[in-house]
Amino acid sequence: MDPVRIEQEFSKLAGSPGVSLPAVNAIKDWLLASETVQRVRIHSHEIASASGQPLDEIVSAILIGVAMGLFDLHWLVHCPHCNMITTDYDKLFELSQISNCKMCDVEFEADFLNHVEVTFSLNKLLEDIEMEAFCLPPPVLESKINLAVLPGESGKGADVINEPGVYRYFCPITLAKGVLRVRKEATDTIQKFKIRQLPSLRFDPDIINAHCGPIEFELVNDCEKISGIFIIRDDLPDELALGEMPPRLTGLQVIHYPEYQHLFGDHVLSDQEQVLISSVTLMFTDIAGSTEMYETVGDAAAYNLVHHHFELLFDSIEAQNGFVVKTIGDAVMASFLNNDDAIKCSLDALRGFHRLNTESDSQHGIRVKFGIHRGPVMLVNLNGRKDYFGSTVNKAARIQNCAGAGEIAFSLTALTDSRAADALMRLSGDEIREERVTLKGILDDQTIFRLNTTNKLPDQDTLGF
Repeated sequence: MDPVRIEQEFSKLAGSPGVSLPAVNAIKDWLLASETVQRVRIHSHEIASASGQPLDEIVSAILIGVAMGLFDLHWLVHCPHCNMITTDYDKLFELSQISNCKMCDVEFEADFLNHVEVTFSLNKLLEDIEMEAFCLPPPVLESKINLAVLPGESGKGADVINEPGVYRYFCPITLAKGVLRVRKEATDTIQKFKIRQLPSLRFDPDIINAHCGPIEFELVNDCEKISGIFIIRDDLPDELALGEMPPRLTGLQVIHYPEYQHLFGDHVLSDQEQVLISSVTLMFTDIAGSTEMYETVGDAAAYNLVHHHFELLFDSIEAQNGFVVKTIGDAVMASFLNNDDAIKCSLDALRGFHRLNTESDSQHGIRVKFGIHRGPVMLVNLNGRKDYFGSTVNKAARIQNCAGAGEIAFSLTALTDSRAADALMRLSGDEIREERVTLKGILDDQTIFRLNTTNKLPDQDTLGF
């Protein structure tokens, strides 16, 4: 890495409109102080933690840097059982629904929320590090030994294993692995084992028997890569929760950044692939009485009203960390990371429509209805653009159909973990109605909540968000 060239490139980044200068300086300072191994895949959370700068500003600056050619963006798929990186893609187009973990010898469906991480590296013209992406075992797996050895060198690590059972010793870089069987008979004597990392990227030996008690591993690295030894139990949990992992920028998070949508919004999956998103919040909107509006005010005036409606709604969606998935006539489908953002967006947009109608000379105001629902979807490529598919999409659209003009209808799942929804339920009183409804195409009746804002829009300060 050339520090002079880095200074030059970061001066260009600092001059980009809208970029946070403290974030740019934090990224540059982190790079100049970092070790080469840290730059194999740059984690935005690590820079934010080290600098104290907001994560959103760090990510936004790096995304602008990607567009400028300063950084490259990478999509990493993690095993749900051991968290090791199974695949590393340079383009979203290359992402595959199915992945395979060599460590766990298991095939799994990649979840865009829980298993796909976005990291960065310096552009290859600035620095080309010949090392594959890797990650260390998360603390929840309570790994033992934790040894790293440079090519052509050897090293030792010691630890204590007090629980009998089958363990796995492995290197997250070379992906070499072996089996350690620990018998229940205990010993106080240090048990010493010598292992070679072979040029073929295998361990020799790959099976070791031991007793409960202290162990020492000596690793001789005969390959051209850094090698190491970590020991974890072989009976891994069904799936590690995202909250048990070190903080990371997920695939779902990054596509909700305005900078990503503006700069890379046309980047899509292969039309042969679909990728699971285990949980996302959807908002559908539509203009109530649009046919009557066109008849009443005429096509030209109605077009202007609808155009202003889109501008206002899109601004509200972006301000609340969402993005527009698609428009269908006057209707909009938007995606949010959580329920709070979707509900805040709907309230913010309704306030905007109220101002628009008050200031407009038109005899017919814009009256919009909202539907909010959360659940799993499939991310797909539809005619060269990102789209969502599945029953959650259908249900969200049907819930919006239940809303009247100026109403927000939302499902039970939209109430989950939502401070905004809780506040609405607590403070809106008779303005919120709970109903059991039959949704077209949905087998069971559903519970929905309808907030009518025609007479009174909840005050943002009163709601506390």
